Amino acid sequence: MRELATLRTKELLSLDAPRASVAVRRFDVAGLQLEIDLDARCGPGDFVELGLRVDGSGTAGGVVRIESRQVTLRRPGAASYDRWCPDEEHALAVDQAGTIGVRVFVDGSMTEIYVDGRRSLTSRIHAPAESDRVTLRVGGAAEIDHVAVWRLDAERDVIGR
Repeated sequence: MRELATLRTKELLSLDAPRASVAVRRFDVAGLQLEIDLDARCGPGDFVELGLRVDGSGTAGGVVRIESRQVTLRRPGAASYDRWCPDEEHALAVDQAGTIGVRVFVDGSMTEIYVDGRRSLTSRIHAPAESDRVTLRVGGAAEIDHVAVWRLDAERDVIGR
């Protein structure tokens, strides 16, 4: 993880206390090389949604949804700007109840999601260039224990050559 830490150039958001809210929080992430680290607790019917590549109208290029027993990546079809990008949805089952750790990496259109450090999803999220926001939404009695967002420097030499 030391190599990853050297890629972090700016912390954009950091919350370390349990929070529950149905309000949507948006933040600009111009640059689109990001690491998002999120720990959430969800019971039946609860959820936390992380909107990726969100435009000014609130439309997300992709949504990571954390529920009590699964994490889903949903990518709506992009018919308005790319007729070759169909709707897509992938889900990973979560083995245990309690806190679910999700780490998301965004590098341009590539999105990688790691759940509890063991399982992963990868997808391309094509969205217009002005889609440079991330949203965070909590529903039901879900709680966020921790969330941190970093801008990454994808061109930094971490190997030292």
